[in-house]
Amino acid sequence: MTSFDVGRAQRRLKPGKWTQLPTLPAPGILVATCIGLARTLVLPDTTTYIHSGKKKLPPHAVQWLKWPVRHSSVALGEVAYPLGRLDPADSRTPARIAYLEEMLAEILPNRIIAPDEDMHLQAGIIMGIIARLKALPAGDHKKHLNDVLIAMTADKIGATVITANVADFMLIQQIVPTLKVAGYRVL
Repeated sequence: MTSFDVGRAQRRLKPGKWTQLPTLPAPGILVATCIGLARTLVLPDTTTYIHSGKKKLPPHAVQWLKWPVRHSSVALGEVAYPLGRLDPADSRTPARIAYLEEMLAEILPNRIIAPDEDMHLQAGIIMGIIARLKALPAGDHKKHLNDVLIAMTADKIGATVITANVADFMLIQQIVPTLKVAGYRVL
């Protein structure tokens, strides 16, 4: 049985209601209010894995990752991208690949959540709303679609997205008010 229901997605997201970009608080306001976040299920955005590996997470974000964590298959795909992209001739590549392989190997398969067809459908509608409101050139939506898929995955399982990409996730949150986002600033 599929959860693919175009009518339900349109009723939930109300694409016609969005005629202008919502006014968002400054990202710093969200970051400041997130420091005291209550213990919850969390889902890291791609930025969180990158910043963790570079030891650039602030202490409160490190603490969040000690809570129950689920992993988006979309974010993990973005994290794995350098495994194919890094230049084998670069002397730094072996260390970077070793780090990525080790980090990915530590993630338990039963903690990975893949977006289902309904999440993809809703992500497409949300990205269409954002592309229209931001007047994105044709094709530019693709570089933002993964963020929306990560957001929809978190929303479906009731997790809080942990991210340094606060502005983009705050915009998604305006369209999907049930989405929970906790932002941090990189050290």
